[in-house]
Amino acid sequence: VAIKVIDKKRAKKDTYVTKNLRREGQIQQMIRHPNITQLLDILETENSYYLVMELCPGGNLMHKIYEKKRLDEAEARRYIRQLISAVEHLHRVGVVHRDLKIENLLLDEDNNIKLIDFGLSNCAGILGHTDPFSTQCGSPAYAAPELLARKKYGPKIDVWSIGVNMYAMLTGTLPFTVEPFSLRALYQKMVDKEMNPLPTQLSTGAIAFLRSLLEPDPVKRPNIQQALANRWLNENSTGKAPCHVTYPNRISLEDLSPSVVLHMTQKLGYKNSDVINTVLSNRACHILAIYFLLNKKLERYLAGKSDIQDSVCYKAQLYQIEKCRPAQEPYEASLDTWTRDLDFHAVQVRACGLACWARVLQRDRGIASCVCVCVCVCVCVCVHARQAFSSVSRLSRGRIYSSLRSFLFYFVLFLLSPSAVHTRK
Repeated sequence: VAIKVIDKKRAKKDTYVTKNLRREGQIQQMIRHPNITQLLDILETENSYYLVMELCPGGNLMHKIYEKKRLDEAEARRYIRQLISAVEHLHRVGVVHRDLKIENLLLDEDNNIKLIDFGLSNCAGILGHTDPFSTQCGSPAYAAPELLARKKYGPKIDVWSIGVNMYAMLTGTLPFTVEPFSLRALYQKMVDKEMNPLPTQLSTGAIAFLRSLLEPDPVKRPNIQQALANRWLNENSTGKAPCHVTYPNRISLEDLSPSVVLHMTQKLGYKNSDVINTVLSNRACHILAIYFLLNKKLERYLAGKSDIQDSVCYKAQLYQIEKCRPAQEPYEASLDTWTRDLDFHAVQVRACGLACWARVLQRDRGIASCVCVCVCVCVCVCVHARQAFSSVSRLSRGRIYSSLRSFLFYFVLFLLSPSAVHTRK
């Protein structure tokens, strides 16, 4: 799972955040959609407020755009189609997101969009909030002109934000930028339709759809249902057109997994009625979290998917580790090739050296003992040199001094050994 932590002490400094602290959890319990993150549980302490949500192992879409510089048109269309489907579902129940941006678009293990962060969302009438569409909020680069102008606005501000996200996917940049930044200059650029250049390889359908979304006049701008029915958006789509697909906000009794419910009642000790009522009402609590996680695990098993090691998340983590690992210096690489095995067996080597020293103390003055001591000293020098050189790049002087002390210890033992004295004589 993923957990969003809200610091109550910090939230008290902002009256708007304090007033609407629990609104995000309330809104997310109202909705269910395959492209919106599922809220599983809500926890609260004296100092913190926790929202437990499903994990999106694919990471942030912004990172993907950053790595690719920009997305190709077909991939961007697929993501925009899923985003518009999610926003249309929100608008259907009266919810306006008000903070649609690339950073709030995550990817699941199947590379599907998951919309997150409903902290600035609001709902007209359903939750009893009056006049919800007048607050100036969100990121200025993604905000519609009417919102920046502090005018009354409606759900079409989300349509504008979708256009900004589409531009970012197709170009890797934002459509309206000003240097130095000025809210007034940014607003004027939006109103004058002074959009940054578009790639020449984009189709006419994509450009026309993008310009319609970024229409500064909210009256001329399409609503979310009209955007969902766009011809370019529905090209190459499989199955039903997105504008004809609806998703219920509650799971029906027939869609409950009998295997998971049985496991929770017989193995985990929950009441059958509690499990069913909680899941059907989509009430965020530990029962819903357990059901969701068990059902997800069952679905993965039935689909023949392997464990997390094969997921996008695990591969992304390995990639980040390898990318951030410091490169070896030439001398480190050369040392590594011929002391790797000795490095793994450093303890055994030191034990061997002590054993040879024990033989010397028993007055075994033969040439064999002297040779053994010399070999052990050389081996220990190699091992400790390896440790010292690898520590230089990390500026760990303590380890270097420790290695030198160990080397001097073995060397002094060799010089003072009776075998060495006998050999010198």
